[in-house]
Amino acid sequence: SSQKVKDQTWNFIKFYLDRDRNERLIELGAQPFRISALNHPKALELNRPYYPYLADALENAWARPYDPEYAVVAQVIGRELMNILMDRKTIESALHDVAVETWDQFVKSGRFQEEDVPEEYRKL
Repeated sequence: SSQKVKDQTWNFIKFYLDRDRNERLIELGAQPFRISALNHPKALELNRPYYPYLADALENAWARPYDPEYAVVAQVIGRELMNILMDRKTIESALHDVAVETWDQFVKSGRFQEEDVPEEYRKL
């Protein structure tokens, strides 16, 4: 692929893995990568009920359980990453859209109720 796409991909990886930026991911409703971010007071304040489970899984190196909603969310993440790489969306916009669709999948699966979804991530 072109150097531009390689550079954009590397910038996305640095953005996602950077310790200081994980708090921003939390504010956008995206899933942070670092255990420290999953246990961050801001994450607890925003009532992200699945974060403690993700932190536990990362600490114990458990494989992500197979649930149908994870397969859909993985496709959404792939689509939104492509939108970023193709300059169709900003990183913030794509991460927000991933959060909206992730919450939607969890509501459809019955894991959460519509009222559990933060207002900014509800589908219109």
